Amino acid sequence: MRSYDQYCGLARSLEIVGDRWNLLIVRELLIEPARYRDLIDHLPGIATNMLADRLRDLEAAGVVERRLAGEGSAVEYILTPWGAQLRQPIESLLRWSTPLMISGPAGDDSFRPEWLTLAVPALLNGRVKVRSAVTIGLVVGD
Repeated sequence: MRSYDQYCGLARSLEIVGDRWNLLIVRELLIEPARYRDLIDHLPGIATNMLADRLRDLEAAGVVERRLAGEGSAVEYILTPWGAQLRQPIESLLRWSTPLMISGPAGDDSFRPEWLTLAVPALLNGRVKVRSAVTIGLVVGD
């Protein structure tokens, strides 16, 4: 993990989550705990050695922890309570990105419907007054 050598909260935060892929790993773990293989599958374009390095850094920083999954000795990654506090800044970034999303995906962009589980609530938060349950339907694909 690189240091900016600045006594500033933003600089210290970026030392932990500012490296490429770190916030996308956190995004995946906000959706649900995941095994290493799941993270490889859910993060198109990440190299296995890069994921291993990033998980090691996030674990050392106290953002992510490993735990035994239900069966056998399989390990899954989860956010620590401190790491889960990144939900609000990530939701803010999702709202901030709205103008960047209007033009639609580029030809080689990946998309997973699960990513909407963070994006839709973030975009609707405080903007829609709901008096009862609401159902939203999405059609993904052709």
